[in-house]
Amino acid sequence: MMKIAELVKKDFLLMKKSVLALWGICVACPLLMTLMIEAQGKSMSAFAFIYMGALSGISFMQNAAAAEEKSPKAAALICAAPYARGSFVAAKYISYLLFCLSSIAVYSLAALLYSGLEPLSLVEVALVLFIGALLHGINTPIVLKYGAAKARIMFVCVILLCSFGPLAAGRLLRIDIERALTLAQEPPAALAPILLGAAGAVMLLSLAVSGRIFAKKDL
Repeated sequence: MMKIAELVKKDFLLMKKSVLALWGICVACPLLMTLMIEAQGKSMSAFAFIYMGALSGISFMQNAAAAEEKSPKAAALICAAPYARGSFVAAKYISYLLFCLSSIAVYSLAALLYSGLEPLSLVEVALVLFIGALLHGINTPIVLKYGAAKARIMFVCVILLCSFGPLAAGRLLRIDIERALTLAQEPPAALAPILLGAAGAVMLLSLAVSGRIFAKKDL
């Protein structure tokens, strides 16, 4: 366990110049959204955080992977030391989870200090973790198999899909987007354990796939 902790620490050290910026984005974007729609008497800050929180976590991990790839033999040297390949892969998932939880904590603290930001409900926290698990669960095997550059292309596609997909689907299916957003802001509390369970299942499945990929990789 100590070895995994050291590998997690390595990821955060690689990203130490970007962590504060990513946390800032997780607060600044919801704040900007709140200020833009303040005149309508609605708060979309929690919805904005769900979007930005998930994407910031993937950005954190992709940039850490890109930094690792600047030294092509880094992974080989780490695994030649007393670090098992399984520990190297597991650290990627723990690093992401810690960053995601820290982003939630930073936003929640900002919401306590500024009343304009809407506090997160348990369901919204679970939704951030679930969406993040899906994105990270797809991203990590791709990074390990094909490298950070190709995974970044996928990341751009995900941003475009998240940005325009709901609007396009709403128009094609003739869904009232405003009503859908209103319903999304009031999800049933029973949804939280379902989302958390699904997030855990996705992460475990992705961990198993990533472990197999990395075990076969020629370092």
